[in-house]
Amino acid sequence: MSVASGSVLGDFETYFADMELFQQIIPGGLDPTAIIDQFLALIIGILSIFAIAPVLSVVLSLVKEEQLQRTEHFYSRSVARNTVLGSYLGLGLVASVLMQTGIGLGLYLSASQVMEDSLSLQTFLEASFVYLPAVWVMLGLTVLLVGWIPRGAKWIWGYVLLAFLILYIGNLLDFPDWLNNLSPFHHIPQLPYGEMEWPPIWALSGIALGSSIIGFIGYNKRDIQG
Repeated sequence: MSVASGSVLGDFETYFADMELFQQIIPGGLDPTAIIDQFLALIIGILSIFAIAPVLSVVLSLVKEEQLQRTEHFYSRSVARNTVLGSYLGLGLVASVLMQTGIGLGLYLSASQVMEDSLSLQTFLEASFVYLPAVWVMLGLTVLLVGWIPRGAKWIWGYVLLAFLILYIGNLLDFPDWLNNLSPFHHIPQLPYGEMEWPPIWALSGIALGSSIIGFIGYNKRDIQG
């Protein structure tokens, strides 16, 4: 998807300059000097939400293993619950980095072939990696649900859908600020169009860490099915 998105950047203004809907979706209008940066900020955010699926699926698979009573193979031995849940969370974190790397690399590889003055690989990767804290918030909330409400862990997909709607059509439908603020992706600096802002990055990372810790506490206290 990132390769396909990057391939349109060569004739981007020709394709989209006269599209009224596109002008409403892109914040800040269609300044010719920033149109590509604005599009990249939007598309990388959307791709990052799509990339959440395999990340969250890793942790959610622990719930399925428990429901199928396969976790008894772990806990019949001297394996700590923190070790089991931590291994799933660790794989989720690795998956999140790999997915964001794929987004930045895919955009760069295709854009560099169709643009005369393509942005650097570093710029694409920075714009992709800046979304990691938002992805980690989703991952931390998933761990929290797995730890306390395993039967309701799939609720996280509703939150992912809400984040997508806020990012994709929030400007078009003029969502209120309180609704936009519910999405962690709304607080991410819009690189490369916007400026880097560290406070929301640290805040989101703290929320992700706190949610994960609470999830581990719940997982250690609750009954394990099977």
